[in-house]
Amino acid sequence: MLTPELKQIADLTESDFQRHPVWVGVHNMDYGKPWYDSSDERTHRPHAEPQPVAAERGSVLVRASFRLSDGDRYFGFVRAASPNWDVPLRPGMATPSSLSGGHSAHALLGIQQPHIFVAQETFYFWGGVAGIPPGKRQRFYAAIGKPAEAIFPIAFAADSDLATGLTDGEVHGFYRMVLGQPTVLEL
Repeated sequence: MLTPELKQIADLTESDFQRHPVWVGVHNMDYGKPWYDSSDERTHRPHAEPQPVAAERGSVLVRASFRLSDGDRYFGFVRAASPNWDVPLRPGMATPSSLSGGHSAHALLGIQQPHIFVAQETFYFWGGVAGIPPGKRQRFYAAIGKPAEAIFPIAFAADSDLATGLTDGEVHGFYRMVLGQPTVLEL
């Protein structure tokens, strides 16, 4: 059995999503495969089976388009979220939404993890408890070359034929978790 192309989520590029519009988490899809033990929860591979891929299968990353507030467009990717993203997977388990800060649209962004490609760099908006480092935020604004009011809100959407579930949304700034609740860190 040939080992598929494996990449860490942080290493995925725009050209990766041009070649393969869907990447799936090895730890969700490939248990028992020879490459499984040499991967971790951040390792993804191109999805080679029929689409759409069910969001419930795990980490399903899909190519998405991003539209800035001023209408400019970019590409990126988003994780498909199950329509039941705020329901426990099994009785007694934490809900995925509780791990990302509750049941709000902001918490859904913690599951979707939208990433945008700008000037050969990948930027993300969900920073968890630590937030997005100031240098990374500054590089984003410099790469876009616009003030926050021309950028946010950013609407994103993936093609519906790539994955089931929730693959669209809106980003209002850089998010971090504060006292268990997702908040906009900076506009």
